[in-house]
Amino acid sequence: MDYAIRLFAAHLGDRRRSPLTVTRYRRVLDEFSLYLGKCFGTRDWTLDDVVTNCLVRFLRGTAGHEPAASTFNVRLAALRTFFEFLVAQGLAARNPAEAIPFAPTRSKEPVFLSVKEYQKLLSVARAITSAHLIVRNEAILVLLFNTGLRVSELASLTLDMLDPGTKAFRNIPLKGGQFGSVEWNRETERVLDAWGQVRKAWSTPDETRALFVSERGLPLSVRSIQQMFNCYSAELRLKKRVTAHVLRHSMATELLRQGYDIRVIAGLLHHSSLNTTKKYAHLVDALRREALASLEPGRPPRRRPQD
Repeated sequence: MDYAIRLFAAHLGDRRRSPLTVTRYRRVLDEFSLYLGKCFGTRDWTLDDVVTNCLVRFLRGTAGHEPAASTFNVRLAALRTFFEFLVAQGLAARNPAEAIPFAPTRSKEPVFLSVKEYQKLLSVARAITSAHLIVRNEAILVLLFNTGLRVSELASLTLDMLDPGTKAFRNIPLKGGQFGSVEWNRETERVLDAWGQVRKAWSTPDETRALFVSERGLPLSVRSIQQMFNCYSAELRLKKRVTAHVLRHSMATELLRQGYDIRVIAGLLHHSSLNTTKKYAHLVDALRREALASLEPGRPPRRRPQD
């Protein structure tokens, strides 16, 4: 099993799947391997002995309660892809995960920040961040809001992807195993230039080409960026949790609010389907209806949120 997992992880790398996907799938398969060890005990077994019912029991969890639909679906996606690979390589005769349906999920409205809330986020970051990290962290916040990059995509950026001539990142590994370019505006250029000067002064191993690095000069991980947001979100004290992905939602919502065509925004976010982008239009429509309703005679004015 361990050998099959290593082969599969190498295969994902060859297919240029995102590092986050590889990490998630590897974690699921390692847990599944331990689960199978408990199921079969000391008996000899092969991958063909793994049946659908065994997978279902693993997917439902062993903690005495049903996992969230999103957790169930990530596990199932990992197992489906794993066994599909094994069948293609002749290491398994069938895919026992193929017959298991994905769990239905409720469509959640995207959480986003207004421009004013985003500016407050920047102010909080400048106020509570250690002096030697301010330039780097501000660059991360500005980049996420102004490009709409996912956190895994931002963490994968390297110096080699920078193209100052066209003001764009080139050959970024995107969701779904695709590669693309992301242009940047003047605000992004400003923080990139500032961070570039600071990065040069940091002690960074020559082989480290990551754009964003830790204090030790190592590539900044997705987890480190998420922890940074946890700290800022707690300090902001808004009635919503602020994550890196919230800035992606914020960019899309603000551009739609300004009246930009949904197809332009879908292109900026690298959405493969317009339906994915339309969820933001729903939010903007709701804001417009609320604004119009506030003009009705006798209606009390909307209370301004506390800063």
